[in-house]
Amino acid sequence: MCRTLQKPLDLVNYIDVAQQDGKLPFVPIEEEMILAVSKYGVKVATADQCGALHRHPLYLIVHMLCYDDGLGAGKNILALKTTDSNQEECNIWVGTSTCHLQGAIISLRLRFNI
Repeated sequence: MCRTLQKPLDLVNYIDVAQQDGKLPFVPIEEEMILAVSKYGVKVATADQCGALHRHPLYLIVHMLCYDDGLGAGKNILALKTTDSNQEECNIWVGTSTCHLQGAIISLRLRFNI
């Protein structure tokens, strides 16, 4: 799977197919989380910031993109593709944001490591 998902459009298509196959819901669970981006990577935490749910070191992040879900609900999909240290396997982490600008800023911060 990692070798076939090289381009951002491949990742978008993979998520779309997963939604159509019922593996990924079209309507996200309304659970608020915080995505913190730093020079070390990405941390996903609960809204009360009591604990980190996931940590993704910068060197394992392959792609991060944000795009409109196309359903007219005003949601934007945030997709994060990570790999393991051997670059043999990859994971795709998917979330939503109500603000496209927010997602675009996160993607840019990761791209330019700021």
